[in-house]
Amino acid sequence: MSQKSYDNSPTLYLIPTPIGNMEDITMRSLNILKLVDVVFCEDTRVTGQLLKYYDINKKLISSHNFNESKNINKLLDYLNNGSNVGLVSDRGTPIISDPGFELAKCAIDNGFNVVSLPGATALIPALTSSGISPMPFYYYGFLNNKDSARKKELEILKNIEATLIIYEAPHRINKTLKDLGNILGNNRKIAISREITKKYEEIYRGTIEELINQNNDYKGELVLVIEGNKETIQYKNLTIPEHVNLYIEDNRSVMDAIKIVARERGMKKSEVYDIYHNIEKKWNMKLIVGLGNPGKLYNNTRHNVGFMCVDSIAKHFNIKFDSNKFKGEYAQFSYNQEKVLLLKPGKYMNLSGEVIRDFVNFFKINIDDILVICDDLDTPVGTYRLRYKGSSGGHNGLKNIEQHLSTQEYKRIKIGISNNKLIDTKDYVLGKFTKEELKLLQPIIDNMPNIIEDYLKLPFDNLMNKYN
Repeated sequence: MSQKSYDNSPTLYLIPTPIGNMEDITMRSLNILKLVDVVFCEDTRVTGQLLKYYDINKKLISSHNFNESKNINKLLDYLNNGSNVGLVSDRGTPIISDPGFELAKCAIDNGFNVVSLPGATALIPALTSSGISPMPFYYYGFLNNKDSARKKELEILKNIEATLIIYEAPHRINKTLKDLGNILGNNRKIAISREITKKYEEIYRGTIEELINQNNDYKGELVLVIEGNKETIQYKNLTIPEHVNLYIEDNRSVMDAIKIVARERGMKKSEVYDIYHNIEKKWNMKLIVGLGNPGKLYNNTRHNVGFMCVDSIAKHFNIKFDSNKFKGEYAQFSYNQEKVLLLKPGKYMNLSGEVIRDFVNFFKINIDDILVICDDLDTPVGTYRLRYKGSSGGHNGLKNIEQHLSTQEYKRIKIGISNNKLIDTKDYVLGKFTKEELKLLQPIIDNMPNIIEDYLKLPFDNLMNKYN
């Protein structure tokens, strides 16, 4: 789906507003505010003051975190009637730690232009005035309010080498600083900016420990800029046993080393334990992967035919995808003395390989025991092909699998979706099957459990001879 931003069609404009100083708004933003027919805003009182300051009179509709989804129909009514719509938050750029994403996505999904204007945001002034290296930087936004969840987030962030940017409220700042010191280390450089662009703007610079000891009276909106991890992350190119041994050599006990490795890699202790002690599974396991995009939005789209096939297999064997692991929905069953794992990756198609790799590593699955079911543009609707191996053929899911498994030699069933060269390829594969296409496709989906039963009984050569 492509967008020509300035083709005079009805448009949703994302308009940045001042974060404090009323003069921090572009001429273009003011002109667009005059142009649009209606403005969706976080707080009508705040936006009303801004418009009054610049002598702009517009209809305002309150749209915040608690009612945003209810405003979708209002937005579509305006756009469908040919109106231009503005979207603002109280301060700064909409959607960046502010409401607006649902409205923008809805407009995009319905074929309307969404144009984002450059302008005020707190993170850039805080970063550039911090005295901490600005590139690369990692913007995180607000940490979780709950202590335990916040600490888990920081455990993930602590190994990031880029400069970190976090938003924080004054009533939580002291707790957050203590957590930063305990988890990231007290010697990290940090700059805390408050009330950016306002009369009482202040910047506190130093190490985390120094700012904790200063007991500053932090008021107003805060932006934390934190030095990234400057220590070499030694485990990047290490196997898990090598990573554990690294800490054992540092006089840690085996169990302590396993705990540290599990935390650093975001794994369960039991998983690291099994891998370190080379505890092999007592069974062979086959992995059958259906490729697709997660979410109701992509149901019955051409790119999701792999999901449709494994759903059919699960239904046949009376099992449900009720488990989540490594960002994937999976289900297990036994057949013909084989353990079988059905998988629907929980990441978008172009990241499927990451999910499959993690399943393969954890369950110790051989490459020869992997079967991938996916769509194929070069095969007519109503037909399919079984293949031992092969290139991705431009398929983003297969391309990512090849990248993360470092091989093209995995089995696949390629379900035909045909091609329409009059439609952009991305739009075509993300489009829904027509009724006529579904009639041709349904017999294949219904027959997929039979194909899988034969796959679990026959050599793959025989299977290809039978079904190709």
